[in-house]
Amino acid sequence: MADNLSAGGLAMITGAFSITENIGRSVDLVQFVAPYCSVFLQDGYFDADVSGLWIVTADGLIRNAEGGTVVSNLAGVDPRHLRTLQRYSCLTDHWADQMGSTSFEICPISSQGD
Repeated sequence: MADNLSAGGLAMITGAFSITENIGRSVDLVQFVAPYCSVFLQDGYFDADVSGLWIVTADGLIRNAEGGTVVSNLAGVDPRHLRTLQRYSCLTDHWADQMGSTSFEICPISSQGD
């Protein structure tokens, strides 16, 4: 599954070695760091091990840093802990495909709690 990952894509974090707070988060893939290489981006170094490392972005990610953990919009994730997600330009198209229909009724949400 990790072979389908590419920069600019969307993925879900499905596992972790130490930072479990990000599991279940959807993230944008920024850059792949080759095995045993390092990259400095924005606010820190990202060091890859034998599997390489994907640098991902989303609001409020937790990541390891010298001295503990930090909240950042960037984090490093082992490729084995990512699963690709598809982007849909219009959710209506997706649900139409899933339900075999091309027409939908849009119902406004009441602000009065009805």
